[in-house]
Amino acid sequence: ESGDVKAYAELRKLYDAAHLEEEKDRLLRALCSSRSEKNLTSILAHAFKPTSRGQDAVKVLSYTLHNPYGRDVAWTFTKSVWAEIERRHGGGGHLFPRFIKPLDVFVTKTKADEIKAFFKKHPAHGTTRTVSQVIEKILSHAAVLRREGKGLAQFLV
Repeated sequence: ESGDVKAYAELRKLYDAAHLEEEKDRLLRALCSSRSEKNLTSILAHAFKPTSRGQDAVKVLSYTLHNPYGRDVAWTFTKSVWAEIERRHGGGGHLFPRFIKPLDVFVTKTKADEIKAFFKKHPAHGTTRTVSQVIEKILSHAAVLRREGKGLAQFLV
């Protein structure tokens, strides 16, 4: 079962000891694939420590958002650290929009409205286009799900 505390601790040890970037990336993907909210919150917090590299924070956020068990955990975490993300990566940096782009994994109009409201309340320089694209993609996912949901469910069962 993904999310075991012992397995997570072992993966963290391997990650901390890894020297090759490719190995660290594989281990990050594994850590972000947990089903445990506690484990996911832990790896997100680790990635956003002041000593962590910006590109690692983007990876962890993206990998966790792409985990169906981690989507809401990652979105909640993102909102809680948004001021820090903006302080560290805002102002036209190339990483900044990459913290927003992975939010396009959501599939409901409700979530699109929530994300849109968040960024309306927290406008950030250079993110208008990215936020618009994310909202458009989420609404597209929602439309497909509304239109094809029953057929897909029957097909997959």
